[in-house]
Amino acid sequence: MEAQRTGWLPDFENQIFYKARVIFGNGKIISVIPLSESSPETPLPSSDLPLILPGLVDAHVHIESSLMVPTRFAHQAMRFGTVAVVADPHEIANVLGLEGIRFMLEEAGKTSMKIRFTAPSCVPATSLETS
Repeated sequence: MEAQRTGWLPDFENQIFYKARVIFGNGKIISVIPLSESSPETPLPSSDLPLILPGLVDAHVHIESSLMVPTRFAHQAMRFGTVAVVADPHEIANVLGLEGIRFMLEEAGKTSMKIRFTAPSCVPATSLETS
């Protein structure tokens, strides 16, 4: 099913915003149609239409290193444009094992951020590691 949104689209190369209609379907952008009646604005457009901005994906993160649970981490990261992460939960796996992994999965399911997990690396921690 196709849908569309009209708003201000950034042109990062020229450091301007322009009005455009974005048509999407099945989770993908189908086309971007610049609206001919729009004139570029810089640095920020008027507020008559929403901003249409790209979301950022962090391809490798250790959520536990933020000292936050996944729901709180997502809340903070989304404020800065991150919409998805791929997390390596090896720290919690080393401390709590499967119970920790289950906790992370359950918490991640409570947020609108897409949080995907890799299989924990370096578990169990080896005797060769030092702090």
